[in-house]
Amino acid sequence: YNIEDPIKTKTFTTTVTIENASAVTKDMNKWYEVVDGTNQVNFSVSAKRSVLEKLDDTDFTATADFNNIVLSSNGKKGSVHVDVTCNKAVYSSSLNYNGKIKDLELSLEGLMKQPFKVIANTSGIVADGYALGDVKVTNSQLITVSGPESIVSKIEKIVATINVSG
Repeated sequence: YNIEDPIKTKTFTTTVTIENASAVTKDMNKWYEVVDGTNQVNFSVSAKRSVLEKLDDTDFTATADFNNIVLSSNGKKGSVHVDVTCNKAVYSSSLNYNGKIKDLELSLEGLMKQPFKVIANTSGIVADGYALGDVKVTNSQLITVSGPESIVSKIEKIVATINVSG
């Protein structure tokens, strides 16, 4: 034990970066959402005080690799281990991560892709001296919406509203 530079513990928070999301969205054809609504993890690190004083939240990277997802038996939930590393290599070997870093918990459901015809609509009043001609979508009349089946299945139509005032 060093009285001048004792071992201390400090808690950090960082944002989780998701890697290989296509393992879920493409390979499994599922839509995912992080259960707690945030991609933040808290973790504590022990090291000499002189080292901890030089570190802040931005010195750490947290990643969740979706290639390593563990699915529930019904396939509606999943969890992915979160790895935390220090970006300052000079300090990496002197850090001790305390406890288990929580897994990223996911809610899963079927991914739905649905093409819709875009309908042109107008709003507002055309200025005096001007006339409104035929309003239509000319480039691509179809747009593909991709997302969770429970939401995409409720879409009835896609409308592009153009304000013609002024």
